Amino acid sequence: MVLLVVPTLLYGQATKAPVLGSNRDVAVGANPSIVTPYQMLVGELLKELEGVDKKVAVTGFSYSDGRDSRDGGVVVERITTELVKSKKVKVIERKEITKVFEELKFQRSGAIDSGSAKEIGKMLGADLVIVGTLAELPDKQIEINARVVGIESGEVLSAASARLKKDWIDEFRKLLVAETKLIEETARKSESIPKPDKSNGLNAAKKYYERGVTNSDLKEYDKAIADFGIAIALYPAYAEAYFNRGVAYGYKGDSDKAIIDFEKLRELSPTYWKAYYGLGYFYAGKYNYDKAIENFNVAIELNPDSALIHGFRGFMYSVKGDFDKAIQDYNKVIEIDPKYPRIYRDRGDAYYSMRSYEAAIDDYSLALSLNPSDANVYMNRGLVYVNLGERDKAVADFKKLLDIDSTLVYNLGKRAVEYDQKGEYDKAIETYSIVIDILSVRPGLQWPWAYYSRGTSYGHKKDFNRAIADVTKAIEIDPTIIEGYFMRGLYYKIQENYTLAINDYSKLIEIAPDDAEAYYHRGNSYSAKKEYKAAISDYTKAIEIDPSLSAKYFEKHYPWLGAMTQKAIGKYYLARGQAYSYISKSDKAMSDAYQAMKLDPELEAQAKSTIEFAAKWR
Repeated sequence: MVLLVVPTLLYGQATKAPVLGSNRDVAVGANPSIVTPYQMLVGELLKELEGVDKKVAVTGFSYSDGRDSRDGGVVVERITTELVKSKKVKVIERKEITKVFEELKFQRSGAIDSGSAKEIGKMLGADLVIVGTLAELPDKQIEINARVVGIESGEVLSAASARLKKDWIDEFRKLLVAETKLIEETARKSESIPKPDKSNGLNAAKKYYERGVTNSDLKEYDKAIADFGIAIALYPAYAEAYFNRGVAYGYKGDSDKAIIDFEKLRELSPTYWKAYYGLGYFYAGKYNYDKAIENFNVAIELNPDSALIHGFRGFMYSVKGDFDKAIQDYNKVIEIDPKYPRIYRDRGDAYYSMRSYEAAIDDYSLALSLNPSDANVYMNRGLVYVNLGERDKAVADFKKLLDIDSTLVYNLGKRAVEYDQKGEYDKAIETYSIVIDILSVRPGLQWPWAYYSRGTSYGHKKDFNRAIADVTKAIEIDPTIIEGYFMRGLYYKIQENYTLAINDYSKLIEIAPDDAEAYYHRGNSYSAKKEYKAAISDYTKAIEIDPSLSAKYFEKHYPWLGAMTQKAIGKYYLARGQAYSYISKSDKAMSDAYQAMKLDPELEAQAKSTIEFAAKWR
C-alpha cells in the first residue's frame, strides 16, 4: 500500500481550499473505457513502483516563472482522484501535512526541487515525493512534468508528462465572485478599506492578495495588479505580493515595472532567492543577458540546489554563445534532477550550436525517452540529421513533429530561412524539400511558402530554372502570392525572357496597383526590349505612387530591399532619365538624372553618365 500525502497551502499558512474542477465523477465518466490524461500520468509514474509498500507525499505543481497560482492545486486534486480510484494508495487528510509546510514556509505554488523534496519527505516520514512543474500552452492547455523522488537517495526514480485542458476556469470565476463578496462585506463592516497596522494589516491584505492570484489565473492582469497593490498598501512588507505583481506586470509586457517590484522585494528580503530569480527572469526578457546572469548568480548562491535557476542561467549562457558554461549549468541540473526532459533538450541545443551533432542527438533522444510528445525535440533532432545528411531519419522526425503539432512545421520553415540567410543554401533547400515532402501527404496542409522559399534559395545558387519551377508551384497553390510574381519576374528578367517578366509584373500590378517596385521592374523589362515609351510610363507611375503607401508595402512584402524612402525613389528617376536619353529627350533625361543625384548621392556616377550621354543629343 502506498501512503499518499497531499498539501494545499496559501502563503504563510494552511487553508481549506475550495474544491475546484474535481474530476472525481468525470475522469472516467459514463464510459469506463475512456482513459484520461491524469490516469495515464499516474500509471506512468507508478508503473515501476507497483507493489512497493512505500509512503508517498504529493506536493504542489508550480510554473517556472514562480508565480502563485491555483492551477497546481487543481492538478494535484485530479491526480489524487486517480490515485484513490486505483485503490493502491491511501490519501492522508490535509491537516496532517499542514504543519510541515508551515514550518518550511512553503507557499501554495512554491517550486520544490529534489533537495526540498527530501526535506519534506523526511519530516513527513515518507519514502517518496512526487514533484512537478507546469507550463502554459495555447488554447487553455498546460503541460505537466511530474517526477517521483526517492527520499533516501534523492534520485528521480520515474518521470511522466502530459498535456491537459484547463477546464476549471469557470470554477475560478465563481471563486472570484466569492472573494469579491468577502472583500465587500469586510469593507461594509469597517466602512472603508482597513488602514495598515501591525495587528490587522496582513490579514486584511491577504483577501486582496488571494483575489489578485485568482485574477492572475484568469489572465485579468490589470485587476490582479490593482489587488496586489492594495495588499502592499495594507501590508508594505508583503513579499509575495511584490513578487506576483512583478510577474503580472511582466505578462502585460511592462518589464520595467516588473523589475521595480523585484528590486523592492530585494530590499525587503535581501536573502530571498526569488527576488534575484525574478530580476534575472525579466532582465533576460529585456535582452540584458549580463544583468540576468548577475542576478541568477546571486540566486544560486542563496539556493544552490535549484535546478530551475541553473537551467535559466544555462539558457542565458547559450543565448550569449558561451556554450561551455551553458553545458556546465545543464550538467548541474541533470545532477539534481536527471529525469527532467526539458534540460536534455536545452543541452542538446547547445551541442547543436557547437556542431557536436552526435552529442546533440544523444540528448534529444534522452529528452524524447522522458517526454515522447515534445514536438520541438523532434524538430531539432531532425535538423541535426539534415546537417549529417541522414535524410530518412530527418523525415521520420519531422513527420512525428507533424503528428504532434502541425503548426511547428512553420518553425521548421523558419530554420530553413536561417540557413538561407547564412548562405547555407544546400541545407536550406534540403530543409524546404523535407517540409514539402511531409506536407504533401497531408491534404489541406499544402504550404506555398515552402516552394517559394526553396525557389529563392535556388535563385541564390543561380539555378534559375529550378527557382522558376518552385515559384511557379507556389503561385499554382496560391495565385495571390505577390512575392511569387515579383521573384519569378526577376528570374525571367535575369534569363532575358523579358516578355514573361512583363507578364508577371503585370499580374502583380493587377493584384497590387500601389506596388511601385512592380512598375519599376516592368519598366526595366520594357527598356530591355527597347520599348522606351512603355518603360517611361511605368517609371512615371512608380514615381507618382504615394511614398507613404510604398513604404508600408515595402515593409510587408519586400523587407530585404530595405526601407522605402525618398532616397530609394532616386533609382526611379535615374531609370526614367536613361529611357528619355535613348529617345533623344535630352532635357527630360538630364532633369531626371539631376533629381536622382539629389535624392540619392550614391547614384552620382550613373547620373553623370546619363547627363553626358543626353548632352550629345541636344
